[in-house]
Amino acid sequence: MERGNWTRADELLAQAVKVFPQDAEARYHYAEALWQRDQRPAALEQIDKALQLAPDEPKIALRAAQMRIAMDQTAEAAVLLEKAIDADPKNPAVWAMRGRLRRKAGDLSESLTDYHRALGYRPDDRETLLEVAEVYRQLNRPLRALAALQTLSDTYPPGEESPHVLYLTGMAYSALGRYDEAVDCLTQARDRGPASPDVLYHLADAQLRAGYQGEARQTVAQLMNLDPRNAGGAALLERIALAQRGVATGYR
Repeated sequence: MERGNWTRADELLAQAVKVFPQDAEARYHYAEALWQRDQRPAALEQIDKALQLAPDEPKIALRAAQMRIAMDQTAEAAVLLEKAIDADPKNPAVWAMRGRLRRKAGDLSESLTDYHRALGYRPDDRETLLEVAEVYRQLNRPLRALAALQTLSDTYPPGEESPHVLYLTGMAYSALGRYDEAVDCLTQARDRGPASPDVLYHLADAQLRAGYQGEARQTVAQLMNLDPRNAGGAALLERIALAQRGVATGYR
C-alpha cells in the first residue's frame, strides 16, 4: 500500500481477510485497496463489515463516510459521521468531514460551525483553513476569509505559500477594496504559476482599479494570449481604454 502497488495489496489483503475474517483492521485496509482499484461496491462491502466488527472505531466510520460522500450517499454518510463523533468527539478530521458534508448540502453557516470545531483541535490544519476561507468567500464575508487565509499563510515558510492561497488572498483584498495588496498577492500567484485565466483576469482587474493601467493592459495581453476567447479579457480592454481616455481628457 505504501508503494502504491494496489493490485498486490488487494491480493494480500484478500488472503488476510480470508484467514482472519473477524479482523476489522484487515477489512479496513482491504476496503481501501479495493477503493483505490475503483472497485467501489466491493470496497463499501468491506468497510461496512469492518464497521460491524469495530463499531466504536472512528477512523473506520470516517473512511466509510468519505466513501459514501464520494458516491453521493449523503444521508448514509451523515449517520456514519454522527457515529464517529459519538466515538471520538475530539477528532478534528471527523468535524472537518461533517463540515464538508454540510457545505456540500448548502448549509454554509452550519458547515462553519463544524470547521471551527475542527480547528479548535487542530488550528494549523491547512485543508480546513482553506475550506473556511472559501466558505466565507461564498458568504461574501471577505474580512473573515482574509483572516483565515492569513492564518493559513502562517503555516508555510515565508515565500512558499501555494499559488491558490495567494490567489484567494488577492481576491479577499480586492473584495475589501485594498487593490494594491490584491495586486501584490495576485502577481505572486501568477509568478508561481502556471498562470490560469482566472488569476490573470483578477490581477488585471485589481491593477486597473489600483490605477496601474499600463500593467493591466500587459496582463490582459497575457490573458488573451492564453485564452483568446475570454469574454472577461475583452471587457477589461474596454474598461482600460475608457480609463485611459479619461486620463487623457483630464490633462487637456
